[in-house]
Amino acid sequence: DVAVKGLSLAVFAEWFDPAILNLNTYVNPQTNQSLVPIVGGANIPALNDLLKGFGVAFSSDVFAGDFRLFNNTVSFYSGSTIQRFPYNSNLISFPLNNESDILLSRKKTSAASPVYVPVLGLIPQVYHYERSGRIAVYADSNCIDSSYLHNDCFDLLKDILSFTSTGETIIHDYYKNTRLPLDFESDSEVLFSSNWSGHQQFWNLTHNPQKASRAKECKSRYVMEYLSLIHI
Repeated sequence: DVAVKGLSLAVFAEWFDPAILNLNTYVNPQTNQSLVPIVGGANIPALNDLLKGFGVAFSSDVFAGDFRLFNNTVSFYSGSTIQRFPYNSNLISFPLNNESDILLSRKKTSAASPVYVPVLGLIPQVYHYERSGRIAVYADSNCIDSSYLHNDCFDLLKDILSFTSTGETIIHDYYKNTRLPLDFESDSEVLFSSNWSGHQQFWNLTHNPQKASRAKECKSRYVMEYLSLIHI
């Protein structure tokens, strides 16, 4: 539908890092049972499955920070980055802290130096399909989520919806010369369901009501502790 029928797509992702998940275990005090989180903020391997045909993939790194956009401060809370993106599209980077590196190496957040990483991508046309829809991807969803809303990105959301519906966007006025002459891909391996070691465990949990309930409890508790750790 996107490639040949003109359906446009906007995707807001979240963080996902197997290394961080493996470091965290929640022990249920009532059952004394250890629960390991299966996914982070989003199921990135599943999103990469969805976007694979369009040359788009998110990374399994966690980044966070604040940056200026449309004269406002936008908070990027524990999101992913764009790991793969097609040529002749716009890929935009912002300075953020590598939270994966901070947590895994036990560094202090204040000692971390922000690096520019791609987190916003706009595809005006899917490869050679002249009647294709447009695709916009952003690597974090907390700025539009009322649960963790601090500095929102509603202006960015409006601009993305304008882009997907009409093709018009003002983001280019702020970040020019972002068109990719070649396909972009970082060196690290892209995670799909086929090469993610936790895929079968995730499938088993989500298709067993009792196990799914325990996994939800684990994820909820873990996410709150994780956000407290990096934001307080």
